Amino acid sequence: MPSIGSETYRSSELPESATKETKIDEGAHAPEVIQGEDWPKPEVAPVFDSITPNGSDVPGPDVEVVLAGSNFNAQSIIVWNNGDETTEFVNDTELRTIVKPSTVQAPLPFTLPVYIRNGSLRSEVVEFTFKEAEIEEDRARSDKKHHRRR
Repeated sequence: MPSIGSETYRSSELPESATKETKIDEGAHAPEVIQGEDWPKPEVAPVFDSITPNGSDVPGPDVEVVLAGSNFNAQSIIVWNNGDETTEFVNDTELRTIVKPSTVQAPLPFTLPVYIRNGSLRSEVVEFTFKEAEIEEDRARSDKKHHRRR
C-alpha cells in the first residue's frame, strides 16, 4: 500500500498530498516505489503577461509573435480570434506562433482577442490589432511636411 510519512493507503485512496515519490506496496503485482513517473497534475490556469508584438501591418510579412506569462505547458494552446493557433511551447513562461497578415479578411484596423488555454482553463484575453500598412508614398509626404515645419 502507498505510504506517506507513516501512513499507508490503497492506490485508489491516495490523498492529494501524494507525490511521485509516494511508496506503493500492493504485493507482488505492483511496484514497491514509483519514481520519476508523473502523477496526474491538477490543471492550472495560464497567466498571460504580454504579447510581442501586439499588432501587425496589413499587407505585411508573416510575424513571429511571442506570448509571455506563466503556467504554460506542452499542452498549452494559443487561441486566436476564437480558433486554436499552431503553438510552439518554448518553456513554462513562453509560447510562440506565426501570424499571417495575408489571411486578414476584415476592414482595418481589426482587433481580435487572444488568450491561452490549458485544458479547460484559460488566461485573460489580450488584444492584437491588424492595421493598414503605411505606404512608402504616404511616408515620404509625411516626412516632407515634417521637414517643412522646422
